[in-house]
Amino acid sequence: MPSEQFLSLERQAGQLVIRVFGDWVIENGAALKERLSQVTEEAKGFPFVLIRCGSLEQLDTSGAWLLQDGVRNLEQAGFEVEVTGFKAVHSRLFDKVVADLPDLVESPRPGRETLLDGIEKVGAWTVYGLRHTGKATVFLLRLLATLVLCLVIPTRLRFGAVVANMHRAGVNAIPVVALLAFLISIVLAYQGATQLTRFGAEIFTVNLTVVSLLREMGVLLTAILVAGRSGSAFAAEIGSMKLHEETDAMETMGMDPFEVLVLPRVMALVIMVPLLTVLA
Repeated sequence: MPSEQFLSLERQAGQLVIRVFGDWVIENGAALKERLSQVTEEAKGFPFVLIRCGSLEQLDTSGAWLLQDGVRNLEQAGFEVEVTGFKAVHSRLFDKVVADLPDLVESPRPGRETLLDGIEKVGAWTVYGLRHTGKATVFLLRLLATLVLCLVIPTRLRFGAVVANMHRAGVNAIPVVALLAFLISIVLAYQGATQLTRFGAEIFTVNLTVVSLLREMGVLLTAILVAGRSGSAFAAEIGSMKLHEETDAMETMGMDPFEVLVLPRVMALVIMVPLLTVLA
């Protein structure tokens, strides 16, 4: 589609009027972007620019974004811009795209960091930490409230979901936990024997390996593996359900997502992690 079919410029009473028409859709994105890049140069000498969009035939998200990007470029160049004349269906889409675009933030000028900048960073990190601590506390309290409710009314506890998650998070994790604990034990024993030989104490290599694994390494390795394997899988699964509004559907049907999704997984981990630690 020729670029002249996208917009035309008219000079009226000391202002520049840009008439937008044609199909502003993703298929014409390259031509639209090229045409918009020429508008700023063509608008020189006119402090006010009026964009009329009443002749638009088709408009999708890409076209609306390109149009708003062109408006931003004109405003950054010092022009006063007004967009008007949309059809009702196009106006709703354009307003939605404009509302979702992030605000322009000027890049800070390079320079030496002052004491005030450091205090500001400390404050920002403090607020960030307090906010996330609050969210974690609310999550924990809601989990405890749901657990108490299920203990008071045992019929609300989903034993089938607990057992299924025990199998997924515990039984299926046995091979990787056992393999990694075995390999770490070999490395620890080899390195310990190498160092203890210098002092004639290689007989204590077994003691070093066993005590290290029982008191620290076994627990730490199991926790890291469960968090990386099962924890990330749970987060991805529930996040996908949240994205597809399945959790909202549960609430609509009168089901508590914490009771159905969160509590069975937490209970399964509470039961299986100590067992996996003993195995490691």
